[in-house]
Amino acid sequence: MDPLYCKKIILDAEAAHQQLVELKNTPSGLLKISAPADIAVLCISPLLAEFNTIYPEISLTFILTPSKIDLVGDKTDIGISIFMPAGPNVISRQISKMKCGLFASTEYIKKNGQPKIPNELLTHQCIRLSAGPWLIIDEDTKQEQYIEVNGKFTANSLGMCRQLALSGLGIFPGAHDFVRQDIIEGKIVQVLPNYKLPEATVFINTLTRLLPAKARVFIDFLSKNIGNEIRS
Repeated sequence: MDPLYCKKIILDAEAAHQQLVELKNTPSGLLKISAPADIAVLCISPLLAEFNTIYPEISLTFILTPSKIDLVGDKTDIGISIFMPAGPNVISRQISKMKCGLFASTEYIKKNGQPKIPNELLTHQCIRLSAGPWLIIDEDTKQEQYIEVNGKFTANSLGMCRQLALSGLGIFPGAHDFVRQDIIEGKIVQVLPNYKLPEATVFINTLTRLLPAKARVFIDFLSKNIGNEIRS
């Protein structure tokens, strides 16, 4: 029998029992969460003090990874993924979309100039999250254009790409929310501000729809607050 299917049956039974117990109780207990390190550090961690104030009896353990989450292997209750759901055998819920663009350090722009049109990216050092072209979208006309950028550095972490950019090593793609403070402090500027990249969708993933109260309140809290943070 499929181990994932067996795991779902066990989780459903445990969740149903837990829901009965929690009808008269405040949400409590340990909640295990797997998430990409970047979104956990930059988007979730600033919200946890408020969550702790509201739900002081819930403890949280985070398993952070830049790679694909594994709810069964990591033995976590909730998995957070970006761009796509965690897989076909999980229950996924979209909780937010993050606006994305191109950014570089002020030092890099002073030295190399600001590109005016997407094709000028071909003459710049670009820090990539993965191999392949960048899809650039005109904010006004919505016209799409693929650019085969060049660069010495590739990293599957927005945090590392941001740090490379802060060191003046090139232009990188990222979510506006990730670099908001850097822009306020004058460390980073937006490149091609009249253009954007495809939005990054944030998903909550679970193995069952029958969730204990501690998981339900955490998901509802993130859905409300991450969305507000990104849209602000």
